[in-house]
Amino acid sequence: SDRLTDLAISADCRWLLTAAMDCTLRVWDIPASQCLQVMHMGTPVTSLTLSGSQDLLATAHVNKRGVFLWSNQLMFGDPAGVATYSDDPIPVHLPRIAAANPSKQQQLGSKQQQRNSVTIALAQAGKQQQK
Repeated sequence: SDRLTDLAISADCRWLLTAAMDCTLRVWDIPASQCLQVMHMGTPVTSLTLSGSQDLLATAHVNKRGVFLWSNQLMFGDPAGVATYSDDPIPVHLPRIAAANPSKQQQLGSKQQQRNSVTIALAQAGKQQQK
């Protein structure tokens, strides 16, 4: 709903990924003309790119150093837990760098962030389109 900061098209031209100043990253199913998933990233994405094999997404964010890599949970996680064709934003937290001797609180935070990894619905939508 806010200005776009970047967009990317998948190698097979089935999906369009858009990032906006409202901190959302959206995955669109081009042939179906529908939004597959909305992720609220917590901070605006300034740049994004999807790997050719569609298994990794790289993002850069406002006031953040570095590039964040996200795995496609449909390839590496539990596909049953991924909601598709939804406009309801999924909250996604950026990973934090842990200290050399992390405290128990930092360790718990790191485990929670692993559970909150991005669930991009690309592979599932491709399977639905092939049926």
